[in-house]
Amino acid sequence: MRELSILLVEDEETIREELGFFLGHLAPGGVFVAPDGEEGLRLYREHRPDIVITDLEMPQRNGMELIEEIRRIDPSQPVIVTTAHSDSRFLMKAIELQVDHYLLKPIDLSILEEKIEKIARQLRLEQELQQQRQVLEEIAHLEGNMVIVLDEAFEPIFLNREYLEYFGVKSLEAYQEGENRLSDFMLVQEETFVPQNREGFAWVKELEQKEVGQRMIALRGPHKEKTTFYNVFITRIGETGHTIVALSEITELAMRQLFYRRHARFDELTGLYNRFVFNKELAKGIDRARRLGRNLCLILFDLDHFKQINDRYGHSVGDRILVEVAQLLRELEGPEDFLGRWGGEEFVILTSRGFEGAQALAEKIRREIKRRLFVEGISLQCSCGIACSGVGGETMEAEELFRRADRALYRAKNEGRDRVVVDR
Repeated sequence: MRELSILLVEDEETIREELGFFLGHLAPGGVFVAPDGEEGLRLYREHRPDIVITDLEMPQRNGMELIEEIRRIDPSQPVIVTTAHSDSRFLMKAIELQVDHYLLKPIDLSILEEKIEKIARQLRLEQELQQQRQVLEEIAHLEGNMVIVLDEAFEPIFLNREYLEYFGVKSLEAYQEGENRLSDFMLVQEETFVPQNREGFAWVKELEQKEVGQRMIALRGPHKEKTTFYNVFITRIGETGHTIVALSEITELAMRQLFYRRHARFDELTGLYNRFVFNKELAKGIDRARRLGRNLCLILFDLDHFKQINDRYGHSVGDRILVEVAQLLRELEGPEDFLGRWGGEEFVILTSRGFEGAQALAEKIRREIKRRLFVEGISLQCSCGIACSGVGGETMEAEELFRRADRALYRAKNEGRDRVVVDR
């Protein structure tokens, strides 16, 4: 709430000093003192005080002229007039200028204080109404969204119907009694926010630190079967200290974005990273290996005689086998591996296990594929080619590394398949 400030315009020095000292106790927002109407008008324009107290007869610009100028700036400005005259002409002029109070000198300070407090109460009421209107206007713009209004302590003072219905309650009191927390239903999804602190509405402060375009959450509430996505808009109202939080549902848009993003990064059949993403990771991996002075190995392997399976059992069976092989590879990969589908029946693994570790991984994959029975009881075998960057020389470029792995795979095929060959 804004602190009260007063402009005092008085040409008599003794009165000016006494009143200035007295008013200092009533106006924590400051007392601005002027010896004449001209200086008073300048101070008014600069500080826009809550209350103006002015004498009528002053040099350079009298009180009536000052009030007329103030009324042009702000017709609602509260003004108290002090004068040594009781002439009705001054009274009528004061009424014409809509002066709030008219005091004769010598001034009774108790009456002056009473009038100032009366104006201050009215000003506080108007400020509160204005603040309420501001909050309501903000909420009105958010119709159709879940809306939360928090006070300065980040406690909820208003929850709209959509928010309450999400939790199956009918009032703010019922919501609080149930110890409900929206943060309990926030899910980890791609590019969505999940708070570290789930107490109360602390998540709002965390989310506020994110860029506006990154304020998306995924929810699965107590009475909802499906995951819903929301953009979160946070508005701080400085005058009141209130925070308005609006959750705008964007589930359809978010799912569409996730669909296109996933198809841009993942192989549609197996769910593994596709060739485009793998190439980017390969380039980054080589750069990282060069900087750290480490080896980076590429394993390229192919399912032997897979065309015969498609011809005999059909492509639908072939696709199911590829999905099962992808799942097997996921089971065997470690945190130092990056797995992708290169195309057809070819798969690739980028690993920082080192030369011996890469060879051991390839052999394990070959044995596991040969040992298992896949859909329709079909048995498989595979051939692997390995090339390592940094072995026996400087780190090579991505194209050269892949060319060497492909050459090793070609040798494995020509030497009878079902084997691992390393290009040294």
